[in-house]
This record gives sequence, C-alpha cells and structure tokens, in this order.
Amino acid sequence: MPPWLAFLCNLLALVALGWFIAVWALCLLGWQVAYKLFANPYPRSPLSSAQTEEPAPSVSILRPLAGLDCNLYTNLCSSFEQHYPVDLFEVILGVRSEHDQALSVARQVVAQYPHIHSHIVVGDVEAGVNPKINNLVRPYALAKHDLVWVVDSQVWLSPHALGRAVDALLAKPPVPKPQCIYRTPHGSRTGLVHHVPLGVLPANTWGSHIERAFLSTSHAKMYLAINAVGIDSCVMGKSNMYRKSDLDRVPDAFFAYNADSASDEQHMIGSRAFDGEQDADDPFVLEMTTKKEENDVVRTKSRALARFGIYLAEDNMLALSLWRKPLELGHRIAPGDVAHVAVGDIQTVMEYAKRRMRWIRVRRHMVPEATYLEPFTESLVAGLCGWFGIYSWLLHPIIGPLHGGLHCGAFFAFYLANLAAWYWIDLGVLSSLRCGAPLPDAERKYFLGAWCMRELLAFPIWAWAMLGSTVTWRGKRYRILTNARAAHVPSDVHTEYGIDD
Repeated sequence: MPPWLAFLCNLLALVALGWFIAVWALCLLGWQVAYKLFANPYPRSPLSSAQTEEPAPSVSILRPLAGLDCNLYTNLCSSFEQHYPVDLFEVILGVRSEHDQALSVARQVVAQYPHIHSHIVVGDVEAGVNPKINNLVRPYALAKHDLVWVVDSQVWLSPHALGRAVDALLAKPPVPKPQCIYRTPHGSRTGLVHHVPLGVLPANTWGSHIERAFLSTSHAKMYLAINAVGIDSCVMGKSNMYRKSDLDRVPDAFFAYNADSASDEQHMIGSRAFDGEQDADDPFVLEMTTKKEENDVVRTKSRALARFGIYLAEDNMLALSLWRKPLELGHRIAPGDVAHVAVGDIQTVMEYAKRRMRWIRVRRHMVPEATYLEPFTESLVAGLCGWFGIYSWLLHPIIGPLHGGLHCGAFFAFYLANLAAWYWIDLGVLSSLRCGAPLPDAERKYFLGAWCMRELLAFPIWAWAMLGSTVTWRGKRYRILTNARAAHVPSDVHTEYGIDD
C-alpha cells in the first residue's frame, strides 16, 4: 500500500473511532438524562395547589383535533384533569369542521367537566400549508392567557404535567452538558418547555410496534441527549408550552418570506399572515363566516402563530425562532412527565417507513448537517465505524493483522456486542420513560422484533428520503423546497427516480 494511502486510511480510521466514541457518549448521556428526569416519581409542583405564596400564572391549553385518533377521549380528558387552580387555566378544543368525527368526542368531554373553563372552536382557517396551524389559528386568537400549552390530540399527560411544565418555564435555562466543559446556559430565561414523546397503545401490527419502539428508544434517547448538550434547538411538537408575547417578538425577517417568491418556486404555498398588517385592535366576532373575517384573525390576533403555517414542520421552526437571535430564549424538557403518544393502527411496515421518510425529507432542509449525519448515529453504521477504528488503531498495532476466519470472528464478536449494548441502553431509556413499569404482556412479545426491524430499516429509509423531495400528507402531495417550505405537486407530475412517496 502506498504511504499516502496508508496515511489516509489511518486518518479515516481515527475519525471513525472518534465518531464511534462520540455517538456512544450521546447514547449514554440520553440514558442518564432519561433516568434522572423520569425513572423515579418527580416531586409535585407547588403550583398544583391554590395554597401557594406566589400566584400561579394563567395558562390556555390548546388541543387541535382532526379525525378520530386512538384514545382520543382519554387524551382530551387529561387536559381537564390537571391539578392546577381551576380558575387559572382554560381548555380550547379546535375541531377541523362540523362534520369531523372528533366534534362529538369533544362535546362529551366538555360536558363531563362543566367546572373547567373551556371552548370548542369549529372550523379551520387557512393560514398556509400546515393543517395544524390552520386548526390553531382561531383557538390561539381566543386564548385569554399569555402562556399557551399546545398538546396534540394523540397525547395523554399526567394530572401533574401542567404545574411541572409551568415550573420549568419559570426556571432559568438549563446548564448544557457535559458539565466538565463549562458553557453558560442559552439565553437569560426559558422560552419553551416541551415533553419527550413515549409511544403507547400500539395496534397488533408490526408497523405500530416499530413506530412505538422508535419513539420510545432511539428517538427519545437522542432527543434527550441533543437537548442536554444544548448546541441548537431540537423540539418535537407533541406538547409545547410558550408565551404568546414571545412569539409576537419573532421578527418577520426570521421567515425570509418573499410574497413574490412563487415566481421563482412554482406552486410554493404562502400565507395570508404576510399579506399585510391591519390594526390589531380592530374588533371582530369569534364565529367568523366570511373570508374577510378569516383574513382578519390571520393578520391580527393570530398573526404571530399563523406565520409558521408556511412550514410543514412548524414545531421545529417555532422553537428555532425562539432559540435563535434576536430572542435567544432557552428550552427545557419538562421533568417528571412524558407525552404518552397513542400510536394507534399503523397497518403496514411500508406505512411506518413512509412516515419516517416524510419527516427526514422535511428535516433535510431545516437542519441539513444533522440530517446528513443521521445514519452514522444508528447502531448498524456506528458499529461499522467503531470496528474500523478499533481494528486499525488498537487490534492491528497490538496483535498484528487478522486473517480469514479469525478476522471475521473478531468482527462479528465486536459487532454483536455493540448491538447488545445498544439494545440494553435503549431498554434502559424505555424503562426510565415508563418510570420502571414493565411493558404489557401483549406488547412485550413484539418489542425485540420491532426494535431489530427498526434498526435494520433506519438506513434504507434514510437513503429513500435522500433520493427525493416529495411527500404525501393528509392525501395531498408536496415538494419540500430548499428553504424548508413546501410547494404543491400537480397530480400528473412523477416523483424523482420513479420512487413514489
């Protein structure tokens, strides 16, 4: 081997070894954070009782609804059963239309809790491409309080979640880890609190169990680790709490919105929130029936939120807007509570793969560096990197080159040990998120197989996502643009490389 090639191989092996160590450090950090925040019962917030020295802040809980989601009734009831002074929070349920199946469930829940201040708002307002933002426009305008807590319809949270989330929002931003490398907290105060998702209630299909395994192990582990390191924002929008007054301060420059950009990107979807501002004090009725009245709420009371309707992944972009300049507000993961996400019926493995592919394609233009590195954080690829580095820098210099069966045996021993350790860490994360509670017997028999299939599918799904830019969401096809926005895809246009989305 020429000297230059040997030098290059050794350099690549050193990089691979360093990467393997860094990935394992993140895995262990995610496990440690999960254990610290969730493995043991967390103290009840003093705000959960009316007997507090300082008055508790008032909160508006917003729950966007569209369709009959798994466990919907129980999920909605959890918002009404919060241990928090009843005169200091309200619940606003936003239903897509009067024909939506969720409406009857919403009415049943509201009727069951007459002592809780609540509203049902029927009818979306088109603010952009994102259906969740379209659903939230009117509830957001109706919310009386500065603190808003947006919780997806698939999510159930414990009765103490509201008090502990408010505590976290009022606390100072966390000190980034590892603490041996001193870094100051991001920002002077906390601007957003979010809950780590935990997959629950999967149907008896492999697609559902793989999704549950993904949410509860690999995703949760890296989600906790990345937020603990605190280099940049990393937020999933299943359960987020923030201040309306902070969202008002996000400048339009953050969106880099150009009303004439449709000429450059054909079919790009804009938002009426940027069509021009009106006097925010202009009166308007809550039961809006005309287009003019819809425009009014998008451009006035809900404009701060409606602007995020230009993105499919509004949760990440909203969190980024609070994290980055000029606001530079910290984020906190709510301790003691997880967002129990009802996985429901994902009928096929292909359906699971399409869900994961869709969000990888969206993330590629929001956080491109992290998305391109993503496969190297997975167990199978990281294990290959680890073997390359360890063999080149440890085994080969100490015991010399390995040949034939001895080399294969050493490789498989290392690779299987790495996978076993990875699985053990993921089980630890799952156990912590469940506060030590074991999986139900009906679900336990699926878990190992679902975990293995998740790990095997991770790289193929990522590669599939990299080969295209179109996604299908709620029956509509979109093309993800380089500015993280979306454009309509006409029905007669074929996807890239003949690979459907």
